[in-house]
Amino acid sequence: DSTISCCCVGAGSYLVYSSVARSTISQCLTQGLLIREKANASTIRNCQVQTDRPWHCDGKLKVGGIAEQLDNGTIVECCFVAGAMNNNGWGSVEFHAIAAMHSDSTIRQCVLGALKIEGKISLSGRIAENTFMSDSTLENNVALDCHHGQSDPNGPDGKSLSAKLFAQHYFEHTLGWDFTNVWQWNDAENQPELRAV
Repeated sequence: DSTISCCCVGAGSYLVYSSVARSTISQCLTQGLLIREKANASTIRNCQVQTDRPWHCDGKLKVGGIAEQLDNGTIVECCFVAGAMNNNGWGSVEFHAIAAMHSDSTIRQCVLGALKIEGKISLSGRIAENTFMSDSTLENNVALDCHHGQSDPNGPDGKSLSAKLFAQHYFEHTLGWDFTNVWQWNDAENQPELRAV
């Protein structure tokens, strides 16, 4: 039962090391991952995961840029994930931009940008895990088309978007992101970023 807003977390760290419940997280930037485990009955809005995360996984691990798991009416909207990940262990990491697992949740207007992957990491479901039995709703999500997947804005991979269309105009007018108060366009990186947090 908390509100977390306008914060910044350094490289390789989590904003929340375990789980959150009945909480609101907004306008936060992390250079690691947002929530290590579960978001339960929470709202996560306008967050940026600019990951620079090294892993040494010696087993099998499922990871989400926003959270490992979303449950019980959690809403994730207008979030952006990009950066770099590498795994130098002998195990494997299965990465999803928003969530590795989800149930009774909504993921909408979220975007996977440029993500450099090295080592034993797979991008399995660009936005979220492909769970045919899930009662979650995925709406109008997008991923850069350099990441392979099935283009469907309401599916686990999101809509494939070319680098040419990957611009402020699309984010602002098609996805409805707020570039007046919340986001700004970084021309050097060709991606959105949160205004000062």
